[in-house]
Amino acid sequence: LVLHDSPLLDAIASESIRTISEVTVSELTNLSWSFAKLHLLDETLFDSLASASLMRLNEFQAQNCSNMAWALARVAVENEPLLAALSSRSIPLISMSAFNPQDLTNTVWALATMRRQDMPLLAAIASASISKMQECKPQDLSNTAWAFAKLVVADIPLMEAIASE
Repeated sequence: LVLHDSPLLDAIASESIRTISEVTVSELTNLSWSFAKLHLLDETLFDSLASASLMRLNEFQAQNCSNMAWALARVAVENEPLLAALSSRSIPLISMSAFNPQDLTNTVWALATMRRQDMPLLAAIASASISKMQECKPQDLSNTAWAFAKLVVADIPLMEAIASE
């Protein structure tokens, strides 16, 4: 059962927009995640979140990147500048093993949901997923396989690693 208190959520959105420059990066991504989890697209709020995120992207850590990508996909916001910047920020973080299996899975799920064939990001996710295969839960494995299939991206080493689990 999900209940939406529209006046309360409207007030949260309005106050968040008003104070967007004062919040932490985690608060930006948590707010995005929260509204997306409720399937609530407040376009003005998401525009503000995107602008604020772009200005502070260098502060984003793995979970921030993953949660923001997930939130954008969940509410079907295809903000090209933010998505491109998230990809650019995520690739080096993934290469440094900063993304955990859930971060990787949520990011690839977001790409598939938005039908984004971001090949450099997908290659980084595939490589990192293989190296973290022992840490992956069955849900991580199935979601990753689904995402690559949905995007029609045949990463044979990744699929073989998933199949061997």
